[in-house]
Amino acid sequence: MTPWINKPVPFNIGQGAAAGGGEPTPDYEDDFLTNPTDGDWTLTGSSVQWDAYGDKKVFIQPADSASNFYGLKLDLQDVLGGSNLDNSKFVLQFTWDPYSYTANTTGSHCDCGVWIESLDPASGNVDTNWGFKFGGGNTSAPSLSSYLNDYCISGIYENPWQAFRCPSQDVAGRAQWVSFGITPSTGTEIGIRLTRVSTTAFKGELYADADFDSTPTSISLTDEPLMTSIDDLRYLLIAGYRDLGFNGANQNFFDNLKIYNGVNL
Repeated sequence: MTPWINKPVPFNIGQGAAAGGGEPTPDYEDDFLTNPTDGDWTLTGSSVQWDAYGDKKVFIQPADSASNFYGLKLDLQDVLGGSNLDNSKFVLQFTWDPYSYTANTTGSHCDCGVWIESLDPASGNVDTNWGFKFGGGNTSAPSLSSYLNDYCISGIYENPWQAFRCPSQDVAGRAQWVSFGITPSTGTEIGIRLTRVSTTAFKGELYADADFDSTPTSISLTDEPLMTSIDDLRYLLIAGYRDLGFNGANQNFFDNLKIYNGVNL
């Protein structure tokens, strides 16, 4: 079900929205019914698969190490007419389905997430890359307060694989993490909407259903100097990172991607 049918349109009409109101038209969408690498996506490493278990979806099963940040990557200029994401308004929407999620009992951890970054994340730009991230849960032992076990969002200038730093590790102007306060639950597919509200604001909305029908849990990034440093976002990456000695499970399906450029809530 498309979430805007028979409902008030939540978007300000602009680039990418249907003229005259009604359901907005995504500037790009992918339901992954065909192999994404036959189109504009590039796959590196072994943490991401397509059509795992015959589900016609993107399956994330972290296997790559921190020193090799690989995944399924999309150059947004290839699908947005040569443009990057707008610096003050865009919406990234997708569904997320935890397939297997179990916290481990050791000091290791396992990350899954979605990154939107200014520089190519697979080209060694680990210390110069600005961007936003969605964290799909981390399975580190609960006693490890330095990492988030819940869904979270971030604005960051840091090593891309550090997907789940907790709010206590925020560095003003360089990193901010905010948790939804919701731990992944297998068998519960959720809807995620990430919105660039302005040059100084970014928010995440988590819907308890994949149809975006429920009232969302909404969180926001508030570090304005950090927000103003994040611009010219060009790359979308779906990826996972697995620490050595990991003994839990963090496997997820990613699907129903929609990107609205020049539109916000």
